[in-house]
Amino acid sequence: MILYSGDGKPVELGKVLGRGGEGVVHVRVGNESQACKVYAKPPTDARTAKLTWMVERLGQHPDLAVWCTWPQELLFDEQQQCVGFLMERLQQLRPIHEVYQPEQRKSVLPTAGWDFLLRAAANCARMFETLHKYDVIVGDVNERNIFVDSDATVHLVDCDSFQIRDGDQFFGTGVGVVDYTPPEMQGKDFRLVPRTVEHDRFGLAVIAFKLLMMGRHPFSGGASGDLHQAILNKEWDYPQLAQRLRHLLPWSVVGQPVRAAFVSAFTEEQRPSAATWVERLATFEATLQPCRREPLHKVPAGLGNCPWCTIEQVSGYAYFSRPQTIWQSQWQGPDALLAPLDAELQALPSPRQPEEWQAPQGMEAAIATARAMLQAERPPDLISWYLALGGGLVAVGGVTMALFHPSRGVVVAGAGVMALFASRWLSARRQVPWHQVTLEIDKQINEMREIEVEWKGEALRFRDQDRRLRAWLADMRVQVVAVGAQRQREIDKLAGDQVSEALRAGLLRFDLATASIPNVPVEKKRALAIRGVLTAADLDRAKLATIPGLAEAQVDALIAWRRGMEAQLTGSRAQGPSSAQLAAIDSNFHHLRDNLLAELRGGLGTLRDSGHLADSRMAELMAQGRQAALALQERVEAVRRAYMEH
Repeated sequence: MILYSGDGKPVELGKVLGRGGEGVVHVRVGNESQACKVYAKPPTDARTAKLTWMVERLGQHPDLAVWCTWPQELLFDEQQQCVGFLMERLQQLRPIHEVYQPEQRKSVLPTAGWDFLLRAAANCARMFETLHKYDVIVGDVNERNIFVDSDATVHLVDCDSFQIRDGDQFFGTGVGVVDYTPPEMQGKDFRLVPRTVEHDRFGLAVIAFKLLMMGRHPFSGGASGDLHQAILNKEWDYPQLAQRLRHLLPWSVVGQPVRAAFVSAFTEEQRPSAATWVERLATFEATLQPCRREPLHKVPAGLGNCPWCTIEQVSGYAYFSRPQTIWQSQWQGPDALLAPLDAELQALPSPRQPEEWQAPQGMEAAIATARAMLQAERPPDLISWYLALGGGLVAVGGVTMALFHPSRGVVVAGAGVMALFASRWLSARRQVPWHQVTLEIDKQINEMREIEVEWKGEALRFRDQDRRLRAWLADMRVQVVAVGAQRQREIDKLAGDQVSEALRAGLLRFDLATASIPNVPVEKKRALAIRGVLTAADLDRAKLATIPGLAEAQVDALIAWRRGMEAQLTGSRAQGPSSAQLAAIDSNFHHLRDNLLAELRGGLGTLRDSGHLADSRMAELMAQGRQAALALQERVEAVRRAYMEH
């Protein structure tokens, strides 16, 4: 069958990819990356207008197609009647219900752990965030419309059912599923009530909950037993159910910010935005680490016992199970990873010692010149000197005159004496500015000395900080190097630690109570017996690790004794650890090594920044010293001109 694109080019329909109530999806012949949706009935004028708007909108905002099979071009028949549209073809993707249902997931994505499910949930939120940014409402949120790739990216189909508002244009959606419909929309006619972003946020929260909680609907435990009624009444009681039903994941395992988002989404009408979900889910995923027994068991860092292992022990059901494969270690020793860091460290110079720094240019010369000027004898004040000379002469003349004219002589002599006193007073008065100047110059000299003390102190501080940082980096490097040896010890320790089922019957004959085992006294054997450890068949390292008060050396001794009994039975060593166990060790030590390397890189960054800061600070202090020296020199010259050069 041949249809035509908007520019008249023929589009040949290939094999059928799927059928639905609205029409059929074909692969496009000649371009298998595209699919053609052909409606069973020609779309209405309103539907055609909506599709036209969507195609135009994609040209303006290409990111709409990142998460969705958004209409790319309209398709027309020979009568120029719109009959469908071109869209991206999804290949090798799984419906989301095959991902959150444990049994289906273990079949189609056997290596997907809880971190994968969290990532898929965060990508669902990113998808909603993009659509909501352009005022596009999904409306018909359900598991049939969402598909998941092997890298946890998601894609949404049936985009032509979206609700769209653009100014005066409004294209509604009349479909929906009870499971993903919020309480305020339960029982409503979807054709009559416009959807809002809050309605989408409820559906997003349900999808995220199913992904995190192994396919369980958040309202499936409602008291009424009816999903519609449970949602309508907001009967959300998973935390209480998880306390009673041991096969459910404990609610406390989920990070508190994510728990709070679920509570808000299921009990309030103002629900967390898609952007909030992205941030909280991604942050929580970053805290996950594999448990020691099974690498697919991802648990938050710092959590004691693995909840997935506990569920397996209690219920006998495994939510995650990896097929056994031949172990090929991906371990990379730290030496090669440390080489570029060592080179970077060697290239970073240490700050200079205080004694290596020279005083700012001109500083000492300016201080010496100022001190020499202050110590030099200041020239006499000429006005005071002439006044004193005149007063003295008048006084002598008055005394002489008194010999002939006593009354006049006394007056003249008194005037001369008064002139002498006036000269002394004037001299002292004119010395005041000079003293003030000397005090100010002394202050400038002291300030320059303070700058000197400061740059010496800063140089010492930066040098000490550099020394401490380099010592810390050296210690971190030792820890990184030690990771390889620690990993090998764990592998060596694990080898033969689990009881071989083929040898279990024979090991039952070796009684622990009568065995002579170094470092394991009688009272310790009694403590083991109380916990059911009676024979060599009971000596499993994982089991022994759960027994309090048992030292690591004693565990090693017990395992060594059991391995000796195995050798008696078979004449050779027992089978080594499984691929899953070795992979878990590699994963754990990869994580430890990478964390230490990240700290080491961070320390190098701090050292680099500290060096830049030291250079900048010392340059600043040197500049201050030079400016202070110039200011002192200028002041000395001004004082010299004012007081000494006349």
